[in-house]
Amino acid sequence: GIPHCTVFGGDAFSPSLMSTIMKGKQMIPFLKMAGTSVACLGNHDLDFGDGHFRKLRAQCDFPWLCSNAVYNEHGHPEKVGSGNPLRASTVEETLDQPLGGCETYVVQEFNGIRVLFVGLVEEEWFECLPKIDKNTVNFKHSWIWARENLPDLIAQEKPNIVVAVTHQRMPQDYTLAEECGDLIDLVLGGHDHHYEHTIKNGVHILNSGTDWKYYTTLDVRMKEGKVDSVDVKERKIDYKGGEPDPEALTLLNTFNEDLEKKMVKIIGRIETPLDARFQKIRTQETNAGNLLADLVRNAMHTDLCLINSGSLRADTLFPTGPFTMGDLRKLIPMEDMATILEVTPQILLEGLEGGVSKYPALEGRFPCISGFTFSFSGEGEPNKRVIEVVIDGDLIVNNGKVLDHHKDRTFTLATTAFIGKGKDGYDAFAQAKQLIDGENSLTVPTIYRNFFTEMKVAGIFQSILFKEKKTRRG
Repeated sequence: GIPHCTVFGGDAFSPSLMSTIMKGKQMIPFLKMAGTSVACLGNHDLDFGDGHFRKLRAQCDFPWLCSNAVYNEHGHPEKVGSGNPLRASTVEETLDQPLGGCETYVVQEFNGIRVLFVGLVEEEWFECLPKIDKNTVNFKHSWIWARENLPDLIAQEKPNIVVAVTHQRMPQDYTLAEECGDLIDLVLGGHDHHYEHTIKNGVHILNSGTDWKYYTTLDVRMKEGKVDSVDVKERKIDYKGGEPDPEALTLLNTFNEDLEKKMVKIIGRIETPLDARFQKIRTQETNAGNLLADLVRNAMHTDLCLINSGSLRADTLFPTGPFTMGDLRKLIPMEDMATILEVTPQILLEGLEGGVSKYPALEGRFPCISGFTFSFSGEGEPNKRVIEVVIDGDLIVNNGKVLDHHKDRTFTLATTAFIGKGKDGYDAFAQAKQLIDGENSLTVPTIYRNFFTEMKVAGIFQSILFKEKKTRRG
């Protein structure tokens, strides 16, 4: 028959509720069933660390690519548990090695037609990879790497077709095509979530959407050993009208059963009761809210953090003792993506006003915070309730007004993508500059689980709960 290959653009192993529990391993058989020929590393494939991805990659029957990001002389940064170096990850073993132990390129042959695949990623990833220090990675922009390396690879491998499988934003795919159209025949993207097909500089650029909603067939016709034409056909998957594949359905049911069994797995211990009761967490500071905000702020490396208390759904007081995967699912069932905003004191003030505007109603907009303190009057007029805001010892807001000498300051703020869009009363945050969007980030449940995974001693849990009061009601 006609030779064909299946290309996957990354983010297979995370994020999803099932991945929070099963850490991505459930996706491997489905990737195999799809007949995947080659895949590009996605930022979310590293949500559980480089070492965990390597274990998943080793179980795949197709190569993973990452061409333009390699470890430098500082060595593999990832540590596990008590700080022992990750297995098979010494400086010597990882020097100049692509992230995740991926391939720099592969050549696959189909009925005598040689196809050269490279995998290209973007720099914005490295602000939010949870377990990889950006200072240990040497990175080159996709078009720079391609211009420097593809001429030699093409001369060496003599491919008939050159395909760049990417996990970067579409504007960077455009630049890649515009700068390297004489070297690349196709750009197949996998980072943006929308469907798009465009042509730049004679190069077809394709982004096939997300969540298995679409796929695309490309019919490439050759003439005298080179690409002559490309016919692109969008395919939308009809989940309602189609019949499920029996093998896939059986596998999915098995994983769902396993998921329920894993709910009893102990992922850590708590040494003080964790208060997530709605009447508490939606009206005042609690240790559950503090912990969540502290963890997100730490994972995102920001000055401040504000998470709406509605992200915590358990409505219970977790007793001291074992904390299970089921407890985590009850506490944070939604796969909210973390994001980073650049906020001014005025934007922060207006956001806080929205957060306490419905007090004492048990509204999910009530803020859980980290990196600053604030006080408010519950009896005040809505949107005129915040009295003081203190950041790093500096009084930023006094009597509900931003002090003049702080007006021009900016801070990085971690929050959820939902709140970052100005939802649930946080309209002001929609005005803020977005530094890292949700698609380049982590889910909140993943951040929470990573915390337990990395804890050396259960007693650390209690010490992390900040003792100082962050929210004070006047």
